[in-house]
Amino acid sequence: VGLYSNLAPKLVENFLKIIREGGYVGTKFHLIVNGEYIRGGDPNSVKGERETWGKGGPGYNLDKEASGLWHFAGMISAAPDPLDPTKTSGGQFIITSAAVHSLDETYSPFGRVLEGLDAIREIERLPLEEKSFAQPKDPASLISAELL
Repeated sequence: VGLYSNLAPKLVENFLKIIREGGYVGTKFHLIVNGEYIRGGDPNSVKGERETWGKGGPGYNLDKEASGLWHFAGMISAAPDPLDPTKTSGGQFIITSAAVHSLDETYSPFGRVLEGLDAIREIERLPLEEKSFAQPKDPASLISAELL
């Protein structure tokens, strides 16, 4: 992935901090919307019950950063705080698989996939949990994250 540190410095700095601390290793892509995006980064998805997936984080939120970026295929964005539209999740993020401009006002883009977009599209096609609109039955996990 490539990160836009010049356009979203606080979001990028936080993302890199979590990577350095190993905070994303083992997390699952707990929500998928085929043809749009996958969502991950929740530490609850490592050991927590399914009902808690999507509700966890590092214990803090961040101020929303207006990077000026739009949601085209491969964009990495911070998920919004559901309780405060001026904040983003401290750790959860999405990766888009197509242009999804309906997310431009609520999610905060800060990076993009440079190689491997086909893997994102494969994750999107995973079968969903019974009676779920977006939770995969057997979610893909992030097995490593490192800075190059």
